[in-house]
Amino acid sequence: MKLDKLTALWLCWELWDWLAKNPDKEKRDWVGWKTRRGKSEYVESHCFACGFNYEYKDHCGEDCIVPVFRYKGDGCEHEDSPFGAWDHSINKKQNARIIADSAYKEYVKLGGKKRK
Repeated sequence: MKLDKLTALWLCWELWDWLAKNPDKEKRDWVGWKTRRGKSEYVESHCFACGFNYEYKDHCGEDCIVPVFRYKGDGCEHEDSPFGAWDHSINKKQNARIIADSAYKEYVKLGGKKRK
């Protein structure tokens, strides 16, 4: 799935916004995946930020397109990052919201249209 940066950020927001509203679910459960009757094909790690980074940079980490994933040099995998906490089932709703908001703010900052 070819992604441009704005599309990747928007889809990242959609995914993590849904996860914030459905804290009992996992990324693979998102209704937007084609396997769930959505429109999006699988991307690396079920994350559009990872999908974009691996498509264009062959790695993830400090230069992730979602600012909150640029965490202490280890990227989102750092145990103290919002993703690390979410992945370990710590405050899933709150941490998913932090990730969604970070993706959305970057989307708008780069020229994406604000949602209503």
